[in-house]
Amino acid sequence: TPKIMFIASLPWYDFPSTRRHLDSVYQQLRQQLILAGVDREQLTPQLDRQITLYEQWSDRRLLLSQCCGPDLHTPAGRALKVIARPVFDKLDCPAGYYFSHIVSGSKKPGAHPVIVVNSQSSFSGCVALLKWLDKTGRNYKQAIVSNAHQNSIDRLRSGEADVAAIDAYSWQFLDHDGLEIIDQSETAPSPPFVCHQDCSVDLNILATALEMAIREQGKPLHLTELAAADNLCYPMSIMDRSPPVARPRLFDCSGNNIVDETLPFE
Repeated sequence: TPKIMFIASLPWYDFPSTRRHLDSVYQQLRQQLILAGVDREQLTPQLDRQITLYEQWSDRRLLLSQCCGPDLHTPAGRALKVIARPVFDKLDCPAGYYFSHIVSGSKKPGAHPVIVVNSQSSFSGCVALLKWLDKTGRNYKQAIVSNAHQNSIDRLRSGEADVAAIDAYSWQFLDHDGLEIIDQSETAPSPPFVCHQDCSVDLNILATALEMAIREQGKPLHLTELAAADNLCYPMSIMDRSPPVARPRLFDCSGNNIVDETLPFE
């Protein structure tokens, strides 16, 4: 019987400047798992960058990936099990947490700004921004879904949007010339490392191997350790489930109205 080959990816901060370091983290993880008794023939020789996230998350072969906290409550993410969460050593917040920069272009956000979010299931790009708008008494008149933090930055730079929330850890890897950080969001548990709930590798073995890989190879990524976490660290709050203001008009990058088609929560 052919052996099952696990799927592994580290997609959340996979930028040109970080790619080789992420590959090194995975190679170290692979070696640690082999030493722990996992069959090397089942461990993919390299990170997968082809299979879509939604396909990975629903695949029982998934050994390692990443997601946002709210993703765990989407149809595609409900089969995921949290392994641990990263500690970002350059962020000024408690270990195992992160926050977003609230960012604007040349046009400062007024009382009714056009907002741009990377994804409706993103904490850093969407939920954090909605909470900030609520805290500051703003009510957005239109929302654009950009599909990536860099795309959100580009929408700000072009003047198509007034304000965005950008993951503060990602900020160091992105082209953000010409933009201004105007505020900071509240903190939240950092995006977890996850596996499929039916993954055959013991969760403790996987977490220990990942911790050792991060300690050995994570320094160039400003990752030095993991914080303990499980699915209960990422509850679906009322704010995650429903925006605090009137439902916006949502558009994708082509200007197509997508309100009814892509809301992630049931």
